[in-house]
Amino acid sequence: MTGVIVEELCRRTKAHGIIRTFNLIDDPNYEDSGYGFKYKKGILDIIEQKNIVCMLDIHGCRKGYGFDIDIGTDNGNNINRANNLLNIINMGLIKCGKVGIDTIFSASDSKTISNYINRKSNIACFQIEISSIIRKDINRLMQLLDAFEEIIKNLEIEIEKMKEFEERD
Repeated sequence: MTGVIVEELCRRTKAHGIIRTFNLIDDPNYEDSGYGFKYKKGILDIIEQKNIVCMLDIHGCRKGYGFDIDIGTDNGNNINRANNLLNIINMGLIKCGKVGIDTIFSASDSKTISNYINRKSNIACFQIEISSIIRKDINRLMQLLDAFEEIIKNLEIEIEKMKEFEERD
């Protein structure tokens, strides 16, 4: 369901998105070669072409981890310590259930998409793991989509403020 989530968010917000439309029994979060690596390189190309300054890397996980959503930041390293952006995401997602930060899926491994993209592009990258409990419940899924739509709008506003502040310095 993560591909559908990304497609719907792109439709609602006009944000850029990339999804995998096939499964080769691989996972780009654990690869530094092959299709997983090509996928990450493709993301970097889009970031450069479209001048993207923040990435939400949306994944699905199974239930039973003790949270509904986990936000991976590698203890702030993958987001360049942009805690203001993390707060926007966290506050928006809390409406959808129990949110953890770097609980299980911290995106600290250098092969993870968020970690790799941050190191190569220096943009804030958030790995967001969504439990199947939310993804398989239509009411909770719709609530999540609404929350993400609000989050993306609030991120745009905050990033614009950050740019203005940087230009004044």
